Amino acid sequence: MTERPLVFRVAAMVAAGVLVTYLWLPVEHRLDLATVAIAVVPLTFLAGILLYRPPGRAIWWTLLVGTAAWGILSLPLTLMRAELVGGVLVGDVMSIVGYVVVIAGVVSASGRVTSEAARSVALDGTIFGLGCAAVIWSFAAETQATESPIAFTTVTSPLLDLLVIIAASRIVLTSGGAPSPVLLVLGMSAMTVGDVLQLADPIRVQGGYSSAVFWYVVSAFVAGLGALHPSMARFAGRSRRPSAGLERIQLTVLAVAAVMPPLMLLREHDRPQGLSAWPLLLMTAVVFGLVMLRLGRMMRLVDQQRGQLQALARTDHLTSLPNRRTGEAEMHRMVAEAVEQDVSLVVALLDLDHFKGFNDLHGHPAGDRLLETTASAWRRSLPPDVFLSRHGGEEFLMLAKGRHPDNVRLLLEGLRGAAQTGQTFSGGVAVWDGIESVAAMVARADVALYAAKAGGRDAVRFSEVRPVVLQGVDA
Repeated sequence: MTERPLVFRVAAMVAAGVLVTYLWLPVEHRLDLATVAIAVVPLTFLAGILLYRPPGRAIWWTLLVGTAAWGILSLPLTLMRAELVGGVLVGDVMSIVGYVVVIAGVVSASGRVTSEAARSVALDGTIFGLGCAAVIWSFAAETQATESPIAFTTVTSPLLDLLVIIAASRIVLTSGGAPSPVLLVLGMSAMTVGDVLQLADPIRVQGGYSSAVFWYVVSAFVAGLGALHPSMARFAGRSRRPSAGLERIQLTVLAVAAVMPPLMLLREHDRPQGLSAWPLLLMTAVVFGLVMLRLGRMMRLVDQQRGQLQALARTDHLTSLPNRRTGEAEMHRMVAEAVEQDVSLVVALLDLDHFKGFNDLHGHPAGDRLLETTASAWRRSLPPDVFLSRHGGEEFLMLAKGRHPDNVRLLLEGLRGAAQTGQTFSGGVAVWDGIESVAAMVARADVALYAAKAGGRDAVRFSEVRPVVLQGVDA
């Protein structure tokens, strides 16, 4: 496997060397190098497919076919300049076909995103797309003000680039930020920069003098490196949560994209023709609404996660019963209610007999299963108004408010055999005397529990201190 990462490293060094060479080339030869670089991209996709044998190969074959169409378009072929109808050239059709194939492949590969994540990606993608569209529209409006004719693909390519980037961002989400899809998105972003620069200065690109050509070369090499990175063999697999660093980058990009429409609107302020300002004003309003909607979704997600964290803090992870902290808080609450409602309160500590020996004999996993089974069976056997929590280890806490001690004794007897495991338990019960503290009441129950164990286990003992039984109780 060591030769595979080596292929990527060698390709990266070659790409860097070619880019440096490009900068030293005479300007009249730079367009030739760009043509060769674009033609090499499909070959890198083919090499990646043959080298890594990825399970989800459909996306790579569609990328190969789409980039091959763009490669043919970059060749100086007379056929590409042939006119079809309405001034549309064969080259224009070839460009659109390439975009359709690429977008279809990327969307099909990113179909594993959950519906909730898909909605977030759709919102983020729309904000990003409108931000970039505002920049493209501003430059397009400036170019339209001149008398130079603009090709169909020159105007449509930046917008189609955005669709590819938005679709590819879904793959970055499913892969958790794997290098291969990130490089693909960066490559498409570089191509978008080149298309926008070509839109701003279409004449000079034909001679190879514009910086747009440089960005086309960068796009070709970065996308090719994405196909040669080892992560291309696995990024189309199971969805993973994006890393914190990737989420920060995502928020930064969204923030920059969100301010683009108003910035481009300011750019239009001093321009004589004002027709281009209306779409920018509309984009600004839509982006503002989408940002508010995104913030609302984030707030709902924060509230949902806060609730989940609170539930985890209150619950014992093994038995799914309330944990000790929750049980102690519930005791204080029930004491206050018992005073207010003038009813009795009974606390019971229940301990599984010989649990340490069971663990030593059968192992800790079996002990965990016994705790889970017992807790689940006891919870089903007890009435809804009787509280049950895990107090620690093999010990459980039961609270019964408004019930007579004899009724509680019957409930405890009903727990025997409820789990159908043959496991016995000992219990210690204390009835609140109306004046003692919670700690004193639990201490009396604990003493009764030890008395039950000392008496041979498999028994329930009540505290010897006879409490005052309040009037409002169930028989």
